[in-house]
Amino acid sequence: MLLLAFACVLLLAVLVSALAKRTILSTAVLFLAAGFVLGPDVTGVLDVHADSAIVGTLAELALFAVLFTDGMRVVSFPRFHGASQA
Repeated sequence: MLLLAFACVLLLAVLVSALAKRTILSTAVLFLAAGFVLGPDVTGVLDVHADSAIVGTLAELALFAVLFTDGMRVVSFPRFHGASQA
C-alpha cells in the first residue's frame, strides 16, 4: 500500500512539474500550496503529523528518489563512453 501511495505521489509530482514549467511559480510553491489546501486546517483530506511513522518512511523514499534522479543527471553515460575512446 505504501509503494502504491508513493507511486501516486510521484506521478502527481511529474504532472505538477509539467504544469510548473508553464507558469512563473516554482514546483516547490505549488507543492506547498497543495499541502496547505489538503492539510487539516483547510480541507482535512490529509491528517498526518510530523511524528507519525509514515512521514519518516515517505521522507526516506523521497530522499532516495531525489538522490537517484540527481545522480542520473550528473552521470551521463554517453559522455563517459566518448571519454573512454579518446
